[in-house]
This record gives sequence, C-alpha cells and structure tokens, in this order.
Amino acid sequence: MFFLLGLIAGIVKSDLEIPKAAYDVLSLLLMLTIGLKGGMALFGTLGWHLLPEILGIACLGFIIPAILFPVLRKFVKLSLADSASFAAHYGSVSAGTFLLHSLMRNQTRCLSVYRLPCIWCCLSCQR
Repeated sequence: MFFLLGLIAGIVKSDLEIPKAAYDVLSLLLMLTIGLKGGMALFGTLGWHLLPEILGIACLGFIIPAILFPVLRKFVKLSLADSASFAAHYGSVSAGTFLLHSLMRNQTRCLSVYRLPCIWCCLSCQR
C-alpha cells in the first residue's frame, strides 16, 4: 500500500514526506522485527554441525568488502563514502541469509559440494 502511495506521490510531484521522528521509529521497529523473526526462526536449527557453514558465511562477510572496496575505489573511481557503502552492503550477512541457505539446502537436498554456490546465491539474493 505504501509503495502505491509513494508511486502516486511521485507521479503527481507531491512533496509528501515522512516526519523524521516517525521515520526513526519505523526504522527501529523494522530492525527489531527482522532481528526477532530471524532469531526465532534460527532457534532449534543451530547445532555444531553447522559451524563450518556459519564460519564460511562470516568469512565471506569479511572477504567480500575487503576485495570490493579497493576495486571500487581504484578501478570504478567511486568516492570513499560510495565505495564503503557498496562494500558494506554486499558484505552484509544476516540471520535471514543463513536461514535461507539452511532451508534451501534442506529442501533441495544439496550435496556438500554445492554448499558454497548455495551460500553465494543466498548472499546475492538478500539484496
């Protein structure tokens, strides 16, 4: 519904905007809801057998920005802020990403040789 409202506001060139206080409250509620839903979904699925996958995903969260930031600065010629923003965005890993990978692996019965592409796909699909 809000997407439609924003679309209509853009079409009629309205100066519709959300007050800063409401924006802050909505952002906080969104983060809380995502965190709680992700934590509740992960409850009961965690085990020591998942440790290699968790560490692999965490390593990708560090490796991707470490590689991407200098490439964006040097070759794409983005500003410092834009390079850091892109690198942080594509290096972010969430509980939702981990859960998505776990569910996808369980539903498709992925063999272990296919786990890294599954993880990579999950990291890419979370955007």
